[in-house]
Amino acid sequence: MIQDIYFEIKKSFGRKKHLVLISGFLFLCVMIEIVFFKTRETMLHDVERMLRQNLMMSLLVPNPLKLADGLMFARVVSYPLFWVVMPIFSFTIAGELFAGEVHDGTIKAYLSRGFSRVKLVFAKFSMLLLTNLFYAVVFSLAAWLIGMVMFGHSDLQVTLFQAGEISEPELIECDVMLWYYFRASVYYALAITAVSMFPFLLSSMMNKALAASAGGMLFYFISLIMAHLPFAMDTDVIAPFLETRMMETYIQFYSEFIEWSKVGESAAMMLLYMAFGVMVPIIAMHVKEY
Repeated sequence: MIQDIYFEIKKSFGRKKHLVLISGFLFLCVMIEIVFFKTRETMLHDVERMLRQNLMMSLLVPNPLKLADGLMFARVVSYPLFWVVMPIFSFTIAGELFAGEVHDGTIKAYLSRGFSRVKLVFAKFSMLLLTNLFYAVVFSLAAWLIGMVMFGHSDLQVTLFQAGEISEPELIECDVMLWYYFRASVYYALAITAVSMFPFLLSSMMNKALAASAGGMLFYFISLIMAHLPFAMDTDVIAPFLETRMMETYIQFYSEFIEWSKVGESAAMMLLYMAFGVMVPIIAMHVKEY
């Protein structure tokens, strides 16, 4: 099984899509770096107002601009990275895992040697999960290091500027925020893998990788749009079933007091997505003729 996973990872990293993802990440960092330089004073206006209302905080941070450091830059980068860039990449990879190899004849050659279809599905799923975890950690680390070089380091962080993170800004030690930042990144990777199960199972049923990837992206972005429509979120008819609800639980990992009930609900939903996403391809692999 380990050898099968290694083979899938080696095969995946040989594709040029990974270079596109890395280029997209670097381009995203450059764009946000330019914006960060231009707007960080405006971004910290609310923080300065908050500090003025609290004598202790104002003494701790005489210059609020110092809070706009490398870690805050990394946190700003992580939002579009994990909500747009990495999901598109993951959907593209998931969409071609079966359909792309059907087109190339790779699966037929693999199965003709008597390899287990169940092991093949689990190997591809494991590859997708490990790839998302790898890039989540590497990109999070890279964004932080780039931010450190460009904007320096502050001993304190403010719990603000990560969309939906915490409603009221608070000051927190940088080391603690760094831990929150990386554990949220790992959670993102798991959530991205879960929402990638739709193109993953589509790929096992279709012979067109592009159609499977596009189907996953369409489903994801419809959920993302609906999640930002106030009338949709105010009703229990739609809101609980949006796949992006799993990703929103990252907010919990930016807090000292985690609501484990919400994390448990999201974890259960992710496991359900993953189980269904693996079960359908296993059935499809036994039904289809290659």
